[in-house]
Amino acid sequence: MSDSSMDHHLFLILVLAFPVVHCPITSVINANGDTEVDLSSITSHITHLEKQVSSLQHQFESDLKSTMTDLVSVRSELKASREEHDQLREDLNAKCQILKLASDELNVTRSEISRLKEESREVKTACVANVHSLTNVLEIVGAITTNISFEVSLSHPQHSVGDKDTLKFDKVRVNSGHHYHKDTGAFTAPVSGSYMLWASIRLTEPNSFINIYVHSHNKVIGHGHAETSTSTPSVATLLTVTFLRVDDKVWFTKHSGSTVIHGDIHASVTSIYGGALLRPH
Repeated sequence: MSDSSMDHHLFLILVLAFPVVHCPITSVINANGDTEVDLSSITSHITHLEKQVSSLQHQFESDLKSTMTDLVSVRSELKASREEHDQLREDLNAKCQILKLASDELNVTRSEISRLKEESREVKTACVANVHSLTNVLEIVGAITTNISFEVSLSHPQHSVGDKDTLKFDKVRVNSGHHYHKDTGAFTAPVSGSYMLWASIRLTEPNSFINIYVHSHNKVIGHGHAETSTSTPSVATLLTVTFLRVDDKVWFTKHSGSTVIHGDIHASVTSIYGGALLRPH
């Protein structure tokens, strides 16, 4: 609303609000019966009316000024309220964006948890298969009439080993005939025949791998490999059958990969290697 329009409305309000001033006019009757107006009385009333109009004008201007001041104050408060509302809206939008990012991260985390659960099930299945494989090996070894066999593990939880180093496990679990030498890590065939050789090396280092070789006559006759993800351990398994002559030596090496091999933990065997004679000939 413009200022001129506002003034017009305020003037109408004031006119309606103030009562009409009645100025009695004194009159006299002359001898002929005519009414003569007392000019002095009219002048006095006009003067009185002008004073009242002037007073009303001053009061109107004062009220108008006060109203305009209040209007400016209200406009300022309204502007401040709008600015505060805009700021609150910006803060709310920012918080909504943060909440969306958090929701996206939560969905990613849930997907990662599902993937890790699936990997855990796969590793569990592989471990069960390895246990069955080792059980079969032990059954075969137990059925051999000529008792030539060995199997060793680590007596401590961790064992440091470099690339191409010979594995020298110190805990001798089986050494029938005493043909395995833990000082050198080598097995010497006492008779010619077919031998079964095996290894199961546990790897728990995250995002790592390991390659295990078994050697004879300075050549590789068996190979085992394992890889790990960020949090799932793995096992490198090796199983092979080869012909050995008398005094042939067999040894296992860590060819490449992790520099740490995990041994027995709380009476639980985690890494082993060994061999047995299947049939002499």
